[in-house]
Amino acid sequence: TLVVTEPAELELTIVESSPFVLELLSVNGGVPSYSYAWYESGANQQVGVGTSYIVSSVGTYYLEVTDGHNCLAESNSETYLPSAIVDGQDINFKVYPNPFREEATIDFGYLVPNARLSIVDVYGKLIEQYEINNQESFVITNKNKASGIYFLKIEAEDRNMFVKLIIE
Repeated sequence: TLVVTEPAELELTIVESSPFVLELLSVNGGVPSYSYAWYESGANQQVGVGTSYIVSSVGTYYLEVTDGHNCLAESNSETYLPSAIVDGQDINFKVYPNPFREEATIDFGYLVPNARLSIVDVYGKLIEQYEINNQESFVITNKNKASGIYFLKIEAEDRNMFVKLIIE
């Protein structure tokens, strides 16, 4: 008697584990060991490797996993956009100056009734967080942050808006 068995279909899911950080949530099926490659949709080019990826620009990202038998599976995708739609209109916020040394202004382009601003470093560590109520703009100060790249996530009206901040 010959019994043929095969592994379950390779399936994976990615999530935003913290602002601007995508991470593998689960991988099921296939045959270990796995290799991981991050891609930006439409770029036709690998942008990262490993089980997590720090988003550095606007786009839609996904993860490809290859198992020990060279079977390939693609994850769900996550999209980052620097705009939101409010009352049917596309809203683009502005951050200026960017890069900045001492302070930068975030101009939402409309009165924001309630929002949360999160500043994270390139490793995904939360540096600062602010609650915004009935404001059209907000000023971020350097406050002893080291020079470098940070990411700003604005959560408002069930939408997420993103921008890369550079401190000189």
